Amino acid sequence: MPGGSDNKSRRRRPEEFGLFRAALSYEDNELTLERYRTLRLAAGLTSSRGVGEEEDSYLPVGSSYLQATSELLHVMLHCLKVAEKPAAAAIYADALLSARLVAELDTAAQLAAAARLQRAARLALPQAKYKFFDNAFRKAAMAQKRRAKKADVETRETNEVEPEFQPLNIAVLPVDVLDLVLARLGPHDLARASCVSRAWRELSHGEEEGGGFA
Repeated sequence: MPGGSDNKSRRRRPEEFGLFRAALSYEDNELTLERYRTLRLAAGLTSSRGVGEEEDSYLPVGSSYLQATSELLHVMLHCLKVAEKPAAAAIYADALLSARLVAELDTAAQLAAAARLQRAARLALPQAKYKFFDNAFRKAAMAQKRRAKKADVETRETNEVEPEFQPLNIAVLPVDVLDLVLARLGPHDLARASCVSRAWRELSHGEEEGGGFA
């Protein structure tokens, strides 16, 4: 990999961050920890755009995670069996990291990539390690669903426009209050009010009989 001495902060460019450039396959005799670390998959998993976002921001949000999971899937399926023990431990650590990060994913593409990695882990990891991985994955998936549901509710509440005040609906006034209102009307207004509804008509006739407008 070019610039291997600058592993701390330099972000891999797109042509450096892909399966073909990684050039790892089952044909390798042995995968060393040093060689595996050149892929910088942990940095790709934990960054929304990749290491050095302030330097370059041309990658779409989340693309680093998608690329990292694709490479990790490739490594797990084709390189884990020929990996040295330290490299195998690092691969498993990154797989476990990817499972725990599911709780923070936002897009359907990211979730689909995580699901593909889960299937690959079931095929590649030893049973005991996969059980631990799957447990972490399921917990994170449940947390992600709860977070997404909460965000959806908050978005709907934010989008609802609440008027500063509700216009008065005279139809919901208590009968005694409405009776007081009608008692203040003159004959013509009272006659017009009686046309509004049956309830108003009955109240208006009561006012007429009671001489409320006399």
